[in-house]
Amino acid sequence: MDQFTINRELLKKAIDLYYIQFKPTEAIETIDRVLQTDKNSFAYSLKARILKDLGKTDDALKTIDEGLGHYLKDHVLLKLKAEIFAYILFKPAEAIAFVQQAQLFFEESNAALKSFIKSLPGYDESEYLIGYLGTKAELKILESDIKNLHNSMFVLDQAKNIEKRLIGERVRIIELLGLFTAIFAFIFSSVQIFTKVALTDALVLQTGVALLLLTFLIALHMVLAPEARTKPLAILLLILIVVLVLLPFYAKFLRTTSLFGFNVNTIQTEQEKPAMTPKKE
Repeated sequence: MDQFTINRELLKKAIDLYYIQFKPTEAIETIDRVLQTDKNSFAYSLKARILKDLGKTDDALKTIDEGLGHYLKDHVLLKLKAEIFAYILFKPAEAIAFVQQAQLFFEESNAALKSFIKSLPGYDESEYLIGYLGTKAELKILESDIKNLHNSMFVLDQAKNIEKRLIGERVRIIELLGLFTAIFAFIFSSVQIFTKVALTDALVLQTGVALLLLTFLIALHMVLAPEARTKPLAILLLILIVVLVLLPFYAKFLRTTSLFGFNVNTIQTEQEKPAMTPKKE
C-alpha cells in the first residue's frame, strides 16, 4: 500500500480507538504516526479535539497552532480554537475573531472546491449544497453563541463592578462612623480624665485611650477591606498592641521620675487640693 492509503487507514483506526473503544492515548499515538509522514489538517484537528476533551487545553492549542502553521486557512482548526477560547478559557472576544476568520476562509476554500467538483462527472449540486449550507450554518451558530456569551459576560462584569462599588461605599460609611465615634470618645474621655485624675495618670490614661482607639480603627479597616490586610499594617497593629500592654509599666516609671524638670506627682488637680480652713481670730 502507498503512504496515503496507510495514513487513511491509520486515521480510521484512530477514530475507532477514540469514539468506539474510548482509548484516547492509543488514538493520539496512532495520529502521531500519521503526522510523521503527512502534516494532515484532519489529523491535527482530530488530535486537538481529543486533547481538548481530555482537558489538556494547552496541548490542544499547541496542536492547533502547529496545524495552522501548515494550513493557515483551515476553518476546522480555527473553529476548534474559537470553541476553546470561548467555552474553556472564557475569552469570547478572541474567540469571535477566530470564528470570523474560519467563516472567511471557509468561503474562500469552498469557492475553489465548488469549481473542482463541477468539473467532475456525475456532479450533484444538491449534495454539495447540503454540505456547504450545513457547515456555514454551524459556523454562524457558533459565532452567535459566542457573541451571546460575550454580551452575558459583559453584563456580569458590570454587575460585579456595581456590587464592588456598593460594598466600597458601605465600607467607607462604616469606617467614617468608626472614625467619628473614636473622635467623640477621645474628646469625652479627655475631659473626664483631666478633670478627675492626677496629671501623671491622666497622661498615661489618655495615651492609652488614643492608642486603643487607633488600634480599633486599624483593625476595623482590615476587617472591612480585605485588600488592606497587608504586612506593614499588621506589623503596625502588633506594635500598637505591644505598646498598650507595656503602658502600665511606663506609667509606673513616670511616677518615680520628674517630668519637664519637676515631679509630676506633686501636681494636683483642683479637686485634689485640700480645702483651706478659715483662720480663727
